[in-house]
Amino acid sequence: MSRSYKNVRPKIHFVYTVKDLMVLYDVQRNTVSNWVKEGLKTSDGFVPYVFSGREVKRFHDARRITTKAPMRLGEFNCFKCKRRVLPKPKSLTCYIPGVARFGLRGECSICDGIVTKTVNESDCDKILKCANTNTSLASLDEGYEAAQAGIGIDSHSPVATCYVLNDRILYAWLEFAERFDGKTLSAKLAAIRTFEAFCNGKAFTKIKKSDVVAFRQYLKLSVEGLEKGKLSVSTVRHRASHLKSFFAWLVEQQGYTALGKTLPEHFDLPKKFHAISLSPTERPTPTTHELVKM
Repeated sequence: MSRSYKNVRPKIHFVYTVKDLMVLYDVQRNTVSNWVKEGLKTSDGFVPYVFSGREVKRFHDARRITTKAPMRLGEFNCFKCKRRVLPKPKSLTCYIPGVARFGLRGECSICDGIVTKTVNESDCDKILKCANTNTSLASLDEGYEAAQAGIGIDSHSPVATCYVLNDRILYAWLEFAERFDGKTLSAKLAAIRTFEAFCNGKAFTKIKKSDVVAFRQYLKLSVEGLEKGKLSVSTVRHRASHLKSFFAWLVEQQGYTALGKTLPEHFDLPKKFHAISLSPTERPTPTTHELVKM
């Protein structure tokens, strides 16, 4: 049976490399390669691969559901990669293990390992007929292709709303941000992903001042309860601060300097947001000079 990795929980806002996934799931490199063949989507298709944490979670959630489902007629168990697979049609041969039962053996289409299956005579004929015409065994199951698409292609799955254009630069930032503790790093990434979603997944290279100003306005309205999901002043201040520090780093990176060094400053909130976050006794008392100016 295929391992479910149900106790492994990738962080949805993070970005992972192949090596990261090998460590996280305690698997070999070829296992991650097999996952890609099965439908795990890379962020941009370039090597070395990077993966969105949300996509990694979606893939394994879908994989567990598929594993729990009854085995389809065209599926076989692979001894090598320990999962349900479609075999290479031309590799299939038949042997008879017992009365009224027929054994089929072939090669895994993913790892070239040995796959086997025991079926009745009628199903054996269907499988061999399909194999002799070099037709994918997926055609044996009505709707099977659509079900497989759910592990990587289904437009209604979370991956459809998982923005990945910026994952490679985000991974570079993660290497820079290693000095932060895990909780702080997660909060910073959550703020970045929130801004990314607000901009509909726009590449950071195309972010403009107007995008930042619109997001800052969104944060202000969220405190006032005028946007969906009221946020506390503290949450808004931290999100703005996290984004300002991230973009201050970003505008110094090759390929992002055109954003302009002043862009991060537009995440600054009005001074009242800093004042209302303090208790009356903590608020600074105006100096005589300030009172005169007022």
